[in-house]
Amino acid sequence: MKLRAIVREMYRDFVERYYKSSTSIDNDDIIVDWLIEVHKKINLNSISARWIYRYLIYQFDYWKNKNVRHGNKMSIKKIFAKKSLERYFNRSSEYNWYNAAKSLEQYDINESILKSYESRHQKTNIAFDDVERARYYNTDKGLANCIETTTLYDNRSKFCIVCKNRKVCKQILQENYKALYIDRYVRKNNNRPLQSV
Repeated sequence: MKLRAIVREMYRDFVERYYKSSTSIDNDDIIVDWLIEVHKKINLNSISARWIYRYLIYQFDYWKNKNVRHGNKMSIKKIFAKKSLERYFNRSSEYNWYNAAKSLEQYDINESILKSYESRHQKTNIAFDDVERARYYNTDKGLANCIETTTLYDNRSKFCIVCKNRKVCKQILQENYKALYIDRYVRKNNNRPLQSV
């Protein structure tokens, strides 16, 4: 499934639960522009349904108080604006994911959205990555393949933790995809409620 379709589907689920009414997304250009901006920050191969879910949790948590005060709806433009993306990547390392998720439970926004999506589509990002990691496992071609097709070193992968290229791969991740590296390794203690795979 194309990444754009995943974003559309998950965003629609959030909006429908938040406002308790059905909605349609007529303008894909906003999502396409957002994906282009995301790609400037991190490799799109590193974007999974879980990453999108966390992004939406952050945005809905941020906007819910602002919209309540001003009577405005959370539009697709607000959620996927360049400024919103910058805010997400520049959030405090102290950001409390648990409290954010709890604040949205009153709207029936919870991990059931993510679990429902994953059960319908079966393939998680790590499973896809592991197919590619196994292709040229522990070879010189393996590192090149992983750079091209995966989210690079991930200590949840049975292939990564014993791969001969793991140190170089993790260094490439850290130097080239800082935001993903920070989310995966630096912020992991603050992310426990939303991090399970």
